[in-house]
Amino acid sequence: MTCTGESWRRIVASGWTFLPTIALIATSALRADPTLTRVDPPGAQRGTGVRLVLAGNGLGDKIQIRSGIPGSMTELSADGPAREFLLEVDRTAAPGIYPLAVQTTDGLTNTWLFSVSEFPETVEVESRARRARRNDSASEAQPIETPRVVNGTLTEADRDLYEVWLEAGEPIVFEVEARRLGSAIDPVLAVWAPDGSLVARSNDSPGIGQDARVALPAPVEGNYTVEVHDARFSRQARNFYRLVAAPIEFAEEIFPLGWKAGEPVQVELSGGTLSKPRKVTVQGATAALPGMRGGLPMPFLRGLGTETIESRSRKRRRLTEGTVVNGRISQPGEIDRYRLSVRPGEEWMIETQAAILGTSQLYTLLVLHDQAGEKLGSAGDQPPEELLSNISTRAETFGDPALGLTVPAGVSELEISVEDLLGRGGRGFGYRLVARRQSADFILRLDDTHVNVPRDGSAAVSVTLDRRGFEGAIRVVAEGLPAGVIAEGGNIPAEFGGMTTQRNSRRGRLILNASADAESSVAKVSFFGEGTTPDGRIIRRPALTSRIVTPVAGPGQRALRLPSSTGSVDTVVADPAPAELKVLSPRSLRLIQGLERDIEWAYHARENGVQAISPVQLVNAPSVANLRILGGAKIKVGDSKGTFQMNTTMGTPAMRFDLVLQARVRHQGVQHTIYSPAITVDIVQGYSVGAPEQPVDVSAGAGFSIGGSFLREPDFDSQVIVEASNLPVGVRCDPQTIADTPERYSLDCRAEQGVAEGEHLVEITPQSILAGRGTEAVPYNIKPVEAILVIAAGDTMATVEQPSRSQSQ
Repeated sequence: MTCTGESWRRIVASGWTFLPTIALIATSALRADPTLTRVDPPGAQRGTGVRLVLAGNGLGDKIQIRSGIPGSMTELSADGPAREFLLEVDRTAAPGIYPLAVQTTDGLTNTWLFSVSEFPETVEVESRARRARRNDSASEAQPIETPRVVNGTLTEADRDLYEVWLEAGEPIVFEVEARRLGSAIDPVLAVWAPDGSLVARSNDSPGIGQDARVALPAPVEGNYTVEVHDARFSRQARNFYRLVAAPIEFAEEIFPLGWKAGEPVQVELSGGTLSKPRKVTVQGATAALPGMRGGLPMPFLRGLGTETIESRSRKRRRLTEGTVVNGRISQPGEIDRYRLSVRPGEEWMIETQAAILGTSQLYTLLVLHDQAGEKLGSAGDQPPEELLSNISTRAETFGDPALGLTVPAGVSELEISVEDLLGRGGRGFGYRLVARRQSADFILRLDDTHVNVPRDGSAAVSVTLDRRGFEGAIRVVAEGLPAGVIAEGGNIPAEFGGMTTQRNSRRGRLILNASADAESSVAKVSFFGEGTTPDGRIIRRPALTSRIVTPVAGPGQRALRLPSSTGSVDTVVADPAPAELKVLSPRSLRLIQGLERDIEWAYHARENGVQAISPVQLVNAPSVANLRILGGAKIKVGDSKGTFQMNTTMGTPAMRFDLVLQARVRHQGVQHTIYSPAITVDIVQGYSVGAPEQPVDVSAGAGFSIGGSFLREPDFDSQVIVEASNLPVGVRCDPQTIADTPERYSLDCRAEQGVAEGEHLVEITPQSILAGRGTEAVPYNIKPVEAILVIAAGDTMATVEQPSRSQSQ
């Protein structure tokens, strides 16, 4: 089985441990952004010591090891680009996955995951040296004993083969740890009998996502060949894996898939080597078989709200707003149905979780019917066959299907059904279902696993927005920032039909600026997205965070993301960046549609040895329609100053967005990107007219006036002509030319005798030209507003909104 969308696993650590600071001779105060590119080996046996190599960029100078591994680390060598330590793992350490990162004066590295096992470990000989014995064929298979864990790597077209002697009937499990540790390898595992026949093959295995597992009793005595290769034979930067060959006991199914945080709960583990389901109590965010020789524990989701288990009585299955129901499709072809009481006009969001967790085999199909059996919508299969304006179906950008619904007239109850798209079922087909009464929504994901903010400099925090029917503007905000750090920008504009391409997913940026006197510190920072609905309600959603983000090479491949168990990320105030970018123009701009603005900047290196390797660029995220940034072609690598021209058109929507300057530099052999503070731009309409506050009463044969508010931007200096159109026969209004900045407009009008009585809808139409582009005269016409004329018979003029100018003279 291959999960659709991004297959996320929940990896839970036992918390960070700060090991003693390791001091070396200080080098330059300006260092590269630190990065871990390799941790070798990626795991170890508990109760043993291993030589641990941490390779990467910017790992010199004074460092702190931030580790959740139970044990101690002593530095052995700091020569070359790598740091070497003696890692001694506690004898009592629980098998599992633990985080490891390095903090320097220049910031925090990315996190790596380290696997602790209970079995002896060895290495793939081929991966240690180019001229080492290869294990690419059965005749060259590397012999290993059991129980054993092999730490290996896969190159582009590599097949790693191992030879294992097994007694007839001997129970054995072969399991590959790769994606669960953040490796880009998508492993395939095959076992061949002594006679060369295929015994078993595994790609994605139940309960462990895209990793592979084979469990069997040996059919005959002899040497078995175990083969490991990447599913696509791709070339990956993070190409490590761990092959476990041992008589381990494991479960491959878990129910429920999650529960409320902080509450112990009994879960059922089943499948795998278990002869029958077993109940275990889960206190944290992993589930393991106690007292058994097992592999990695299974991830267990922890939520924030109320949770329950599906009712055994199918007739009594109802949903309560906000309560998560943990259910399971226990049999092939089974459909779980729930009832939800609703009222016409209410807005609801129905969401599921299954494949996204990595511990369920369910491909969720979600279907909605009303109480009469009329289908209202579905998700997880395809868009509804009919165009239903009150249904908002969103793709599975973040995993499992969801449906947004405005309850139609006459509907008092919804039937919500959950089933497997392929008609399958069993103990491993769990799901989580929740209904929330809310309007259109969105999901925000933080693309960064941590943030390093250079003192007296700026860092860019990247986010991805998944819209679930909410098309308004969203602002990204941060809470818990270190002292001396402020946030700027974070504006994601609304979607505008016809003016921008409406997309389900958008990228955005929040800029963090640290003052020159900000002290070095680490803070847990949470990020949120905030949007306002048309009726003034504020939607506030926390950003989803990831512990690990691993690029996966190859066409159509998405980055591997292992979700964090918390909603915050470490944000570090680090030493200054090797160079800086300054914005010399105002960083808060208000620009009329169709005009242009120059943005001046300056760049300089802070010390010798800094090499500019790209010209300065002015970028915005997300991109804005009908916006051009000119002047980049004239900027050369290393230029110390320059000017960009931001060009808009009449088609540029009125919105708020951000720009930022960026450039790449090389310092001490390492590349990194420097950013300027954010430039926030408000694209505004040059002027606006308001509709009359109330209907205008008109008497036949009398004069009257139509008036409303008038607002002009200070930079808009063209004349505006306001006129009334779509007037009833017998009514005329003189246009008004506005050259100054009055607070109101007023049109002189008159109704002839015999004009038809009743209410008439007319339009107040403003017209102008766009000044500011040399001699070019571009029409600048905005959307008309409406006014209601109420015409009565008679000679006497009724009360009107305000006197006409002719009467006041």
